[in-house]
Amino acid sequence: MRVIRYTDEMIEEFRGKGYWTEETFYDFWAKNAKEMPDKEALADSSYRVTWREAKELIDRIAYRWAEMGLEKDDRIIIQAPNEVYAFLARIAAERAGLISLTVYAYMRHRELSYMIETTQASAVVCPYIYRKFNYLEMFQELRELSPKFRYIFLLTEEVPSGAPENTYSLIQLAQEPVPEEKLQALDGRRFDPFTDVAMLTSTTGTTGLPKLVEWNIAPRLCTAKARVDIWRLTGDDITVAIAPFAGGAGGTLTYFAAPLVGAKTVLLEEFTPEGALELIQKERGTCIGVVPTHLVRMLEQEVEKYDLSSLRFIRSAGGYLAPDVAEEAEKRLGGVIT
Repeated sequence: MRVIRYTDEMIEEFRGKGYWTEETFYDFWAKNAKEMPDKEALADSSYRVTWREAKELIDRIAYRWAEMGLEKDDRIIIQAPNEVYAFLARIAAERAGLISLTVYAYMRHRELSYMIETTQASAVVCPYIYRKFNYLEMFQELRELSPKFRYIFLLTEEVPSGAPENTYSLIQLAQEPVPEEKLQALDGRRFDPFTDVAMLTSTTGTTGLPKLVEWNIAPRLCTAKARVDIWRLTGDDITVAIAPFAGGAGGTLTYFAAPLVGAKTVLLEEFTPEGALELIQKERGTCIGVVPTHLVRMLEQEVEKYDLSSLRFIRSAGGYLAPDVAEEAEKRLGGVIT
């Protein structure tokens, strides 16, 4: 599917100047798996995976999706909190040549019906139940909005009894080994980083229905590299997604930038100010992705009782950060606001 907002002339200019390259985001996961296989790549409260394990899981998921008949450029919606397998599903979609739309866990029927109908989605990745809300039930009701909608992949280790046909455990799917020679079939589904739509993102929908934004890989990779330079990000950093990785506040740091240098990402599934501070302390986080409200809530706590000495910068986005809050955050949390 051709991206519409870049002309051939623009693409040639950006390529010629070296801003856009042939790389994809998956390439960096493969590179890290080769160069630092036993280094931790990703963690949440339930799972911890190394770069080698992460690549294996990504490849398996991507291969199974292709094997199940999902075609290149089919759309897949990923709606989930900050979880390891949701994170891996997003990069697996790229590996499989599927156009991913990663959305916030709080969105419901109104937003999702619009997204499914507009994208003509073929599959979704979602929790079974999260915050007492039944996602499986919602997507079962919304299936009819897209004639292409075939699969629901749950972020559970087992499929609940009574689940509709074509409901699978993504975690189980990822445990089935795939011979290396079979993975070569995925190379033919590789996105052209210059011209192919590879992912969709969503606005928050605070003033109406969310808007969908198309992305080819090259410009996202270009801005991610710029972020790496601005933040002086290295493989020694430990990035922490306090905000959802589905959005810019959490995702720019963790999903887009961290893998470029082999930095580890830790995911906070459910925000509480105490939980965020404890996670930074426990994991020795060096940089965090937040929205301003997170900082306000964290600063209401007795911050000084936590060891936050590892923190060097705070990525704040998604809303207005008042100067006095920024000043207090830098003073009490110890990281520089970016």
